[in-house]
Amino acid sequence: MDIPDLLHAVLKLPKSGWEIIAVQLDEDTETLFVDLVYKGDMRLHCPDCGSDCTGHIYDHNERTWRHKDLCEYRTLLHANVPRVKCKRCDKVVMINVPWANKQMRITRTFERQLVNGCILMPISDVRRLYRVSWYTICNALERTIHDLQKCKTYDSVRTIGIDEIAIHKGHEYLTIVYDLAKSEVIWIGRARSYATMLEFIAWFGVERFQRLDAICCDMWDPYLKAITQFVDQSKVVFDKFHIKQHLNTAVDNVRKMEHKNLLSEGREDLKHTKYLWLKNPSHMSWHQYLTFKELRKKNLKVLRAYELKELFTHFWEYAVTGWAERFFKDWYWAATHSRLDPMIKVAKMLKRYWYGIISYIKHPITNATSEGINSKIRVFTKRAFGFKSFEMFKNIVFLGCGGLNIDPFKSS
Repeated sequence: MDIPDLLHAVLKLPKSGWEIIAVQLDEDTETLFVDLVYKGDMRLHCPDCGSDCTGHIYDHNERTWRHKDLCEYRTLLHANVPRVKCKRCDKVVMINVPWANKQMRITRTFERQLVNGCILMPISDVRRLYRVSWYTICNALERTIHDLQKCKTYDSVRTIGIDEIAIHKGHEYLTIVYDLAKSEVIWIGRARSYATMLEFIAWFGVERFQRLDAICCDMWDPYLKAITQFVDQSKVVFDKFHIKQHLNTAVDNVRKMEHKNLLSEGREDLKHTKYLWLKNPSHMSWHQYLTFKELRKKNLKVLRAYELKELFTHFWEYAVTGWAERFFKDWYWAATHSRLDPMIKVAKMLKRYWYGIISYIKHPITNATSEGINSKIRVFTKRAFGFKSFEMFKNIVFLGCGGLNIDPFKSS
């Protein structure tokens, strides 16, 4: 096998239509130049309308593409690409070459290699390893994600989770929508506003959105205003972990106020006990349990708040809506008559959003999956020390968490 035939096989170039006519190695720049020529044994088609333009070559245009490195040498493919006169379009167009996408200066094989590198390492490392610019990686990633998403359908999605993630200081958020059944990211949008949710519903499709069985989110009014415009409130399920967070905050506020009053009397009963009241008794250490046992003997307001918080955990165990409603009615009475302002406030908030809390009995779903994915997204951000653009951040998230059909080691 001579050198052109060997390179033809190693570089995985098409067997027909194109031929290697020259190979040149520049050791100073560590670059391998491969010249190709169109042999004329392949039918030519218009890239716009697809009509046969064989025999209507107008002229040739000189093009160069970056290919996968060969033995640590940068490989550049060079060819004079035919331009054809299309009678149907009535214009002169350049044909598509079989090794690269239209208007791309890198081959498909090298494009896939860059994308695989983005899965395994930060973009800055990919740029240094393959000696390409940041914009080359960005374009390759954007094209790959776009092509993979066109092949993915969301008709089978039945339950979604909606959550936000902070990306910068100063309350700058992104809205992320998840498929809870498959633990995949479906959509990412800027901000966490009413307009953001309307944008998602328009992208997802109103009919498909209305076919959803349940939508899990937190009690954020802009989201709820957009969601309830298209679906009934019974499909909205509030994440129980966000509700637990509100209850924990109320207990902590009671502790702060009582601790301040006790300090004015010279007592330090609640000193260093913040996280004690936020824990489940079964998760306490032996030292924490002994401290908690001693505090239970004292007539503390925070103890009453803590007992109300722990009592509400039994709500999630009900399987019948009627019994769950009866439980909440009794709990609400106890909370509003506790003479603890933070607990009264959170009880009234839960009653105001009762429609999404009782929906949990019929649709026992949570945003625990989305919180796990958010942790993974933060790893991507920390690994890269941030991203230059929103589009790059979004593409990296879809690449790692979007459930796209890509084998990360296929062409590594």
